[in-house]
Amino acid sequence: MKSSIVIGALEFVGYGLCCQLIEDEIKVYAVDQIPKEESLKEEKLNLVGRNAYWQFVDSSTHVNYDDFNEIDVVFYSALELNGDKDQFSYKIKELDKVIKFCQRSGSRLILLSNHCPKVNEKENELMKCNLKIESHVKKMMQDNDFNYLIIRIPMVYGPWQPYNMPFQQAINVRIRNDEDFQFDLDNNHVSRDLIYIDDVVRGILFTINDETQNNTIYLTTGQKDQLIEGLKIILEDDFESIKIDMQNKPELEATQSIKCINIEEKTNLKEGITKQLEFGKWVNQRFS
Repeated sequence: MKSSIVIGALEFVGYGLCCQLIEDEIKVYAVDQIPKEESLKEEKLNLVGRNAYWQFVDSSTHVNYDDFNEIDVVFYSALELNGDKDQFSYKIKELDKVIKFCQRSGSRLILLSNHCPKVNEKENELMKCNLKIESHVKKMMQDNDFNYLIIRIPMVYGPWQPYNMPFQQAINVRIRNDEDFQFDLDNNHVSRDLIYIDDVVRGILFTINDETQNNTIYLTTGQKDQLIEGLKIILEDDFESIKIDMQNKPELEATQSIKCINIEEKTNLKEGITKQLEFGKWVNQRFS
């Protein structure tokens, strides 16, 4: 791989992926909206600075993907959906453009999706959105000849984790000594496992070297209940005050068309949380 497009480049996983691609001297066309001033996403742009392997593309205007030459891989992130209908509609329209570009250019589409539980009545809206986007890719494949791979990712943690994710919420509670914060977890938060950001990026890049085409792959560490262990490390004695629904934990969908790939953890849970906690302290000072 010599050249790539990352759509959702300022998202948590997207940014980590961009940084690794740049380090590997792979050209990155980083597609995302221009961030607001004095925001974490603006800070990400500032940290990248000027780099010969990085070109930022504002997605708030029309993006003509044919302007990008000799693209090997297009990474399309569906990881940070919020359930908003307008956002979902935009994602589908942009995905159609990307698929047609991949068909014309021969580029490979890598759809980054979330681990999805088995479909059931209690399935939340975000999981439904992910499944609809995955289904849309498979449906488009029937009328368009292109090479795709869907990579389902469990919960990811580490520096830059979004504020609405459990570890970052817990870190904010610890840093700010917010005793009144209501920190509740339901069975959709209690993930099968979780992966440190650097490890999941390595896993994604390892996976795309697999010759598997038009398939769905799960990235997993094979560990269970790591979210609970991580919250205990962060919150210490305050962990007992958290309400956790351990009933009906989501299970991974298991079919012959889905392949599981175990990722080697180079950063253990305690090391990863320590890095995220230190980063959280820096963010608190930077934006306080």
